[in-house]
Amino acid sequence: MLAKVTGWSQYNLIPGEANIYYQGTYIGQSFIDSRETSDTLDLSLGRDASIVVTREKAQELCKNNTIGSNQVHTLTWDITLRNTKSTAIEIAVEDQVPLTTDRSISVSVEEISGAVQEEKTGFLTWQLRLAPGETKTLRITYTVKFPKGKSVNL
Repeated sequence: MLAKVTGWSQYNLIPGEANIYYQGTYIGQSFIDSRETSDTLDLSLGRDASIVVTREKAQELCKNNTIGSNQVHTLTWDITLRNTKSTAIEIAVEDQVPLTTDRSISVSVEEISGAVQEEKTGFLTWQLRLAPGETKTLRITYTVKFPKGKSVNL
């Protein structure tokens, strides 16, 4: 969970740890960085246990091929979200596809399940609404092509 606090500069906050309470229960600590220069202060509130998120490689859809003098690896990841709350939620999901600066390596995005992709950084963002008890799966598929013998972390 992330809180975005506007108008925070009027409180003259000093940098330090803050205790976090959620629905009347202590859930941990966060750090307030009052040296932040933006008009919105972001505070991490920890993980919401009633929203279950998993990210798993879809092994059956991943392929490794050799085409000519190149290796071609296709990878697929499934992000599954489940809302166990009794109310609907709005959630932002972020992930990233790999980027390369090596001209001998190419990355092509095949599927991003409707995410907004930032080309320069490879960041993917989904803005979703999940009904109570709803489960949704997002899929990311990309292909990495590189010369045989080159070491690439996939």
